[in-house]
Amino acid sequence: MTFKEQLKLAKQYCDDALGILYMTQDVDAEYDHYDPEVETIFLKENPETVVRIEFHMIKDLRDRIQTEINKRWTIGIIIEEVPDFLTPEDLKELEKTL
Repeated sequence: MTFKEQLKLAKQYCDDALGILYMTQDVDAEYDHYDPEVETIFLKENPETVVRIEFHMIKDLRDRIQTEINKRWTIGIIIEEVPDFLTPEDLKELEKTL
């Protein structure tokens, strides 16, 4: 199997697993990218998700990828926090509108 085929299959596995997580646990995340330097597939969590994604939720996905595609590949999670406070820049912008 070529690298391109492996990556396509891994993305399909991610899409399938994340679709199931969305339906069963209300976790909203998606495939983001593969980094060959660290041999990691990164999933990106939607900042507005109701339930935060955790590594135990994607253990089966990681195991499937390592068993069926490449034993060295692993999974990382990208989480972008939405601050629940005003930054100094936000405060200045708000003051301008008042």
